[in-house]
Formats: sequence, structure tokens, C-alpha cells
Amino acid sequence: MNCKFINSETENEMVFTRRELHKYPEEAFAEYKTTYMIVKRLTELGYKVTYGRELYENVEKWHNDEASDAAAAERAAYEGVPVDFLEKIKGGYTGAVAEMKFDKEGTLKLLRFDIDALKLDETTEKEHIPNKEGFRSCHTGLMHGCGHDGHTAAGLGIARAVAENKDCFSGRIRLLFQPAEEGAMGAKCMKKYVKDADFCIGAHIGICADKLGEIDVVSDFLATSKIDIEFFGRASHAGIAPEKGINALWAAAALTNAAYNIPRPDFGRTMINVGTLTGGTARNIIADYAYMQAETRGQSTELNEYMKNEFLSLAKNCEEIYGAKVKITVLGEAVSESTSAEMIPFAKKAAMDSGLGEKFCERKSFGASEDFSVLAKTVQENGGKSLYLAFGADIKGGHHTSGFDFDERVLKIFAENMCRTAGEI
Repeated sequence: MNCKFINSETENEMVFTRRELHKYPEEAFAEYKTTYMIVKRLTELGYKVTYGRELYENVEKWHNDEASDAAAAERAAYEGVPVDFLEKIKGGYTGAVAEMKFDKEGTLKLLRFDIDALKLDETTEKEHIPNKEGFRSCHTGLMHGCGHDGHTAAGLGIARAVAENKDCFSGRIRLLFQPAEEGAMGAKCMKKYVKDADFCIGAHIGICADKLGEIDVVSDFLATSKIDIEFFGRASHAGIAPEKGINALWAAAALTNAAYNIPRPDFGRTMINVGTLTGGTARNIIADYAYMQAETRGQSTELNEYMKNEFLSLAKNCEEIYGAKVKITVLGEAVSESTSAEMIPFAKKAAMDSGLGEKFCERKSFGASEDFSVLAKTVQENGGKSLYLAFGADIKGGHHTSGFDFDERVLKIFAENMCRTAGEI
């Protein structure tokens, strides 16, 4: 392929976009300013764009509570999102799908980019590049600590490159900007947009790829389940009549301890984590409420199902043992899935032709979960092929930490390789 997709102007635009997104991170299904930026740019580039309630038609999904959603929408309005646009996406209808058709006949290529941030406070360390360069998160308790700002920026750079190089493509390209990857909730809402895809491609900055210039084909993902549990007890005086209470926090703490002692199968990796545990109102009151956020993971979907079922069984036992009523909500799930072997040669050729990859690995374990696997499985079940790439970026601080950052030169590598791969298939 003779096309060169990412010029210096597009590269500079991606860096600028990444920094704007980093400055205004938004949580799952509250990516209002992010969605506005995406839709505005895609429309300018001439794509057919679907967003808002139309995007989620006939799809059941998890919603933020009304107060949180209203606060997120109000914040977005304050930061410049037009009220009429917000009205179309309020209630958690975030994300966008864009499509462009080309003159030459061909296949449908779907490229997916996740857009949400993490509930994490960004570091105030002076040497942290977002602090030095003035694009640190403006939102307390929220941060792009996993690189999704880079994924979104690269996606918009790809959108521009495709629009400017139509002769290099055939068939159709569909761009899916997916909300709520953290928590594995967003992909299941987008499944209808991948069922007819011949090819589905996703990517991540870092994770299993380390150094800038390294390009890895991801061979497998961990399956996962994200679980919230509420415990309802009965309050009473902790000194005068503790026996009249039902201690919800005790039940939650007991479940936490029991979770880490679930017997593990000896034929694959399994994990469990209780990430948050809160409850009670005062030291001298038997806690009448507790709340837990937990997750299970498995090297295969079957192993994750084992861990999830064991954990949920323990949770239900809390009602009998401790008397606390339990409400279980499984918010999001992702399956174990692998890249289609037929896609590897296309990715390798793109990497070699781009001249931007110093190291190419044909199969590497992701080591984590990604709800792209839900989309990949859907595509494969309908006769299509999927590919997932990891791009090294000299990560600082580590993913999901307050000091996370990456070398922005990866944006050009990411976008150029994705364009070339899509152009080859």
C-alpha cells in the first residue's frame, strides 16, 4: 500500500485532542463532553454519525443514578457542551458510531475505540507530564489512567486520515466509540453494530506492549464479571442492645474474607478482588447498610464462571449466617477471546510497511480483561474475523495508577497501523 495516512498536521491534532480529553475525564455512561467532541469532529469529516437514544434503541443497559447523571450533565454544560446536544444524550446515552462508504466494493471493517476514564485522583507530582504541560485532570476523583484518552484521540485521527484517503479503502469503514469499557458494561450495548462486520479491530496503548515501537497481536483476554453487592441489616445501639441489630458491615467483611479463600482450580489462572467496601454511619451504631464492589477473572470464560458462581453462592449464604439481606447486581462481563489467526498477516504487513514498528510479536497474552472480547466473539460467531493490537508507549506510573502517562508519539504509530490494516483487508 502506497498510502501514508498520518501526516504531521494529523499527528499534532491527535496530541491536542488527547490532552483536551485528558483534562476533562468522564466516567462510564457519563462521557458527555467526550461524546460531543467525537460527534462534532466526525460530522465535520463527513461521516454518517449515530448517537444518543438512537444509538441505544431497544438495548437494555446499566444507568448511573439520577443525581450522578444530572451532576455529570451539568458539569458538561458548564464546560461548553450545548444544551440541545445534551438533551439528546442525557441519561447515559453516550458514545457514537460513524460510517463511511467508499467507491470500490469491499468488506465492512469495524474499528473500536473506548472513551471512558477511571475513578482515580491524578497525581500532583511536578514531574508528571500532564502537570508540567498543563493538562492535568480538572475533575476531582476522575482520571484517564488507562489510556482511553489516547485511544479516542487516535480514533479521531484515523477518522480524518480515512476521510482524506478514500481511494486507499474499499467497502465500508465503521468507527465505534464505545463508552463504559471500565466495568465491562459498554460493549454489550454495542453488539448490534458489529454483527454484520466482516472484520473487527481494537487496540490498546501499553498493557502487554512495553517500549515505544513495540506492536503486539493480543492472543487472549481474561474473562471477567463486575459485581456490586448491597447488604441490608438493622441498626441498634452498639452498647445497650447490640443483639437487637443485624450488622450489615460484619456480613460484608466476612464475605470479603471468604472470597479470597475460594478453592482454585489447578488448570488455569483465576482471580478475585474486592475493590471497595463501605458501610455504617457511626462507631456506636450497629451498621444497617454496607456496599461492596468486586470482580472475578478467569483465564477462560468457564474459569471465570466458576469464580463468579462460588462468590455469589457465598454472598447468598450471608443472609442465612448473618441475617443481612443481600442484593446482588452483576453490572458487566467480558469473555475470554483470541485474535483470529487469519488477521495476523495483515497486521504484520501493516507494521512492516509503516516503518514505525521496531518489534512485532505475533501472539502475546493481554494479561487483563477487555470487553472488546464481547464484540470480537459476536463478530466471530457471525462469520467475521477479529484482531486486537497493543502498542508500546514507555508507560509511566502503570495502568490504573494516579501517575499513569504515556509517550504521545504512540498516537502516530497506533493510527497509522490501524489505517494500514483496515486498508489491507
